[in-house]
Amino acid sequence: MEESAASARYETSIAPAPMRLSQELGNTIARTSVPMGSDLLAELDTAQRWLDDTVAAWCSFHNEPAPSIVLSAADLDQLRALRTDLRVVLGGASGPAASARNRITATATVSVGINSARLSPAGSGVTWLASAVGLECLLAVEHGELRRLKLCRSATCGVVFYDRSKNNSRVWHDVGRCGNAANVRAYRARQSRLLTGSSH
Repeated sequence: MEESAASARYETSIAPAPMRLSQELGNTIARTSVPMGSDLLAELDTAQRWLDDTVAAWCSFHNEPAPSIVLSAADLDQLRALRTDLRVVLGGASGPAASARNRITATATVSVGINSARLSPAGSGVTWLASAVGLECLLAVEHGELRRLKLCRSATCGVVFYDRSKNNSRVWHDVGRCGNAANVRAYRARQSRLLTGSSH
């Protein structure tokens, strides 16, 4: 499955193909500090281009027929809501603010043969896409892989990255940019507390 524009523009660690749709949707967010870092779901035309390319790549990889999805303004709202739900799941958010948006619901078609079984997304439009994302996440959970798809911990970043570290310990999508900046902020905060404390 080829990389789509959403993740590649943020120079992040790309997930394996079976998890790429989720990463791509999560990375449609805006990140103004990066050239070409606009919200890909902000306008119908850019959202449609992203959707066409991403769905075609996903269907090609999974040997599924590509559905024809033509977005309306209402569909775009649903697509943004799906992105929000996915990012809550990947961020591991908890507490009252996240309790209502901590899951993705998917509908699937089950095809069973004598030596095989297959799950395929059901529905049409954005419902189909939600099903595809949900199935992708389900299979990733079953293989212990979804925990490796993470949001960068930097409050000003939030890029979705795939943690390839042996012990699954990465918290920044880019240690040089996000990690160093966070460490500098933490250091300055500690110094400020020390100075404030010594002045009393």
